[in-house]
This record gives sequence, structure tokens and C-alpha cells, in this order.
Amino acid sequence: MPPVRNAALASALSGTLSSLISMLLFYPLDATKTREQAGLPAPPPPAPEPRTPAELLRLLRSPLLLPRLAALLRTRYAGARFKVLHTLLSSFCFFYLSALLRSLRLRQLRAAAPPGEAVEISAGGKLLISCAAAALNTLLTLPADALTTRAQAGGGAAPAPPPPPPRLYAGLPPSLLLCLNPALHHLLYDSLRELLLVEASLSAPRAFAAGVCSKYAATVLTYPLILAKVRMMTSRRSLPATLEGAYAEGGAGGLFKGLELQLGHTVLKAAVVMVVRERIHRGCERAVQLL
Repeated sequence: MPPVRNAALASALSGTLSSLISMLLFYPLDATKTREQAGLPAPPPPAPEPRTPAELLRLLRSPLLLPRLAALLRTRYAGARFKVLHTLLSSFCFFYLSALLRSLRLRQLRAAAPPGEAVEISAGGKLLISCAAAALNTLLTLPADALTTRAQAGGGAAPAPPPPPPRLYAGLPPSLLLCLNPALHHLLYDSLRELLLVEASLSAPRAFAAGVCSKYAATVLTYPLILAKVRMMTSRRSLPATLEGAYAEGGAGGLFKGLELQLGHTVLKAAVVMVVRERIHRGCERAVQLL
């Protein structure tokens, strides 16, 4: 396998596996923030929750414990199968395309530079590459994202009939604009990584800190579009009407409804992705070399 594609495939595998692990860990929080952003109440628990130690002890001894746990998991992980599909597709596409485009751009720069001169992609070039990879990724994977959002909004209720194909691309305008989010995130992370890197790979605490800081900044800057995307997927309003409605609900604060949950989810999820990716990337490189 050519070295450029080899490196891109290793990057895609490590990125996909780390994204999947992080998604499964934080999926219940993801479903909760989706309902908050859509303006929907929390789903009722499948059964009354124990309120006293005695009630909890009786529940632990009851033969109904396992069925109740199964019902709780179905509620908390409603739509998870769509989210798994979306995570696998979007993570692989984004990391593969980003790594491939960067490798090709570096090859062009080296061919144009004098022999022996060090070359590096500019910050603007990295941002354009990330945006291009994210835009193509969005076009390919938005239907799975829309199905996930609809299932999370339902909160484990009886599944609604699948929407017509055009509705699977509801929220496309803000989704394309949100290509700036992962682009900004990975640009900021790469910049912080270069500042903090002292060995072959980042230590877990440094990777976690870089992931938190970069994702926090990218999320705050693009949050109104995140809110609009969720609401467009669960309604039939246009992007301007959705933003106007959110503003009418609470002024500027209405555009940032649910920001705390979004930050708690995306920042922790992104940090875990970066930590796991740093840990497994070398193994993915060795695995790809065996192909």
C-alpha cells in the first residue's frame, strides 16, 4: 500500500475506534442534550425509581431487576444503532480524508521546495483541508444523523415511520456551516499538540487538556448553528425561522439554550477521543503495515 494511503488509513482507523468508544460512553448525555435543544421534556422513567434505601434493597433482590435495567437502557440508548452507524461512517470519512489531503498537500510542497528544506502546511491550509473533509463527510452521513436525532427526541417511545428521503437532509444548511466546528477543533488541537509535544506521543493528561480546550472553544463559537440543526431535524422550519424562533424564546440566551449540556457532552467526548487516539494510533499504524 502506498505510504500516503497507509498513513491516512491508520489515522482513519485510530480516529474511528476512539470516536466509537467515546460515543458509547456518553450517549445517554447526548440524548438528554438533544431533547433539551429541541425544547422537549425529559422522557419518563420506565418504572418508578426507588426513593429510600429500603426500596433500593427490595429492587436489588427483586426478579424484576434485570427487566427494569433492560427497559432503562432501551430508553437511555434510544437511537444508538443509528448513532453507531453515523459515528463509524463520519469518523472514518473525516479522518481518512483529512489525513489523505494533508499528505498529498505535503507532497506538493516538498516537490516545489528546494531539496532538504523543511515544509509545513499553513494554518489556513489545514483549516481548508478540514473544512473540505467535513463538508463531504456531512453530505454522506447526514441521513444517519437525522435518524439518530429523531430517535433521541422520541425518548425510547414507539419508533415513528421513517421520514421521506428529503427529510433525511433536514438541517443540511447548518450542518454544512458546522463543518467549521470539527475544522476549528482539530486545527486548535493540532496547534496545542505541537506546543505540548515533547516525546513521540502526548501523555494522557496533556492530550486530555488539549482536547478539552480546543473543543470548548469550537463549540461556543458555533453553538447557535448546533441548536438550529437539531430543531430543523425535529420540525419543518427553515434556518432563519429556526434562529428567529430561538431568539424570540429568550433573546440572545435562547440561541444558547442547552449550551451547558452540549459543552459537557462534546468537550468530554472530544477529550476522550484524543486520549484514546493517542494510545492506539501506533498500534493502528503497525496493523496497517501488515496489510
